[in-house]
Amino acid sequence: MFAASVFFCFLSVNGVQCLIAEDNRGPYKNEAQCHERIVEMSEAIVRNFPYPQIRGVRCAKPEGASI
Repeated sequence: MFAASVFFCFLSVNGVQCLIAEDNRGPYKNEAQCHERIVEMSEAIVRNFPYPQIRGVRCAKPEGASI
């Protein structure tokens, strides 16, 4: 099982702000599904934030996952 997250920065009235977007749909059975979700999340970030920059992405096993 994998959970998706995207680290991004954007321009705000207070200057550059950075956030981590954590997926609320997963976890996913395999890494390929997780990466598909990262693409969806990144596209939504680009549409909804001013001058965004994706700085990093991650597909990781959720805490407490046994596999």
